[in-house]
Amino acid sequence: MTEKKKKADGEAIAYDLNPYAVDYFANNQAGLTQDTHLGTEGGLSYLTLRALARIPIISAIIQTRVNQIAEFARPQADRHSAGFTVRLRDQSVEVEDKHRDQIKTLTQWLLTCGDPSVAGLTTFEMFLRAITRDSLMFDQCCFEVIFDDDLPVAFKAVDASTIRKAAPSKEELKQGRRDPESVAYLQVIESKIVANFEAREMSFGVRRPRTDLNANGYGYPELEEIAPTVVDMMRAKAYNSANFTHGLHLSGILAVKSKMSPALFRAFRREFYAMLQGPSGAKKTPIIQLDPESKEEVSSVNLSNSNSEMEYSQWMNFLIKEICSLYQMDPSELGYLFGAEGQSSALTQKGPSERIQFSKEKGLRPLLRALESWINRWIITPIAPHLELVFVGLDVESEQSRIDSVSKRVKAYMTVNEARAMFDLEPLENPAADMLLDASYMNAAAMNAAEEEPQEDDNEEGPSLVELLSMPSPEDDELEIDDES
Repeated sequence: MTEKKKKADGEAIAYDLNPYAVDYFANNQAGLTQDTHLGTEGGLSYLTLRALARIPIISAIIQTRVNQIAEFARPQADRHSAGFTVRLRDQSVEVEDKHRDQIKTLTQWLLTCGDPSVAGLTTFEMFLRAITRDSLMFDQCCFEVIFDDDLPVAFKAVDASTIRKAAPSKEELKQGRRDPESVAYLQVIESKIVANFEAREMSFGVRRPRTDLNANGYGYPELEEIAPTVVDMMRAKAYNSANFTHGLHLSGILAVKSKMSPALFRAFRREFYAMLQGPSGAKKTPIIQLDPESKEEVSSVNLSNSNSEMEYSQWMNFLIKEICSLYQMDPSELGYLFGAEGQSSALTQKGPSERIQFSKEKGLRPLLRALESWINRWIITPIAPHLELVFVGLDVESEQSRIDSVSKRVKAYMTVNEARAMFDLEPLENPAADMLLDASYMNAAAMNAAEEEPQEDDNEEGPSLVELLSMPSPEDDELEIDDES
């Protein structure tokens, strides 16, 4: 029985390594030099995963995501565009001039992947494209961070298929976990170790982590899960391709009723095949000779099922949907539109634009978040722990949609001046600018204002009858003026 581990204060005792895999690690004295993805017999090789990624449907999915990620490789130009921004990690802290200078310097440093003399001519867009492709193929994102005096000076993408986790020592196996101070990763080329890295020097990003001890901390690539479906698609394509490259044209048989000699008939058949036979011998039509006097006949016999009877199209569509679903992508992003599109009358029917937006929320956003966390952990934090990189612009609305949204708000709960403040505009002095632009509200406000205005006092006493009679009339005033004149 294994001795029970003693727990010290603040120490974890759960195993991260399989202590019974000693024989396996002993066979790989310097590290996991096998080509299998998991370092064990349970995974596909990196070579197989790379070959599966060349299948057209898989290649289209990966390239689509790579292109989408590349849109975030530049600093965000405005609030309506995609890109990245460097900001304070603590959003409650007020941004000062020194912070702005640091952010500007770090942004320019990221665009060149650090010092160009170390990183070469690599750009941040090239870097993102490379690590995204590796992550989607192997679920393993690897890039090297070059340090000088404990500070990163550059970073560059590394072929993830050459990076392995170092074999744990006997002490690490006994403890059941790795020592953070020891060599963490190795680069293996043709079963030879060419470099070793500390944990801070090599990123090992995994999007789909597992707690399986036998996985040795490696990820679970979609291609490994989707391999049976890809094989089914390859077989279906091979079946349909063979229909055009091999076999007979079974839609009919050409019967020639003639008494020509066998030699002449063979010459006729050769000439017929030369004129009408398909490429690579496809669609070959059977030709037979019948004796017209013997009243010979030919009956049609169906020798195989057609593609439509095998429901080839439906089967291929199902495989495409299954592959896209495992990659968290809607087929509409690849141009495959299934079902009745554009039927706005259907309550549950969505158009391609809405489906693409939902697909990005489901698949692109988690990928961006993973890249963001890896870059912050291995690159940004060692340089400036108070800063972080954030990919922005995925869910920003266009200028027209923003105006339409604000137009609806000023009729519901926002005043015109509050809306103008959103666009950094000066407030209007018109009293109506501090009201909702809703007819019902404006009418109610006008009635309320009218009721609050001061009214004349109806109880105020006017002149008495004697006073009215004693008042001089206009004619009397004119007479007095004439007398005086």
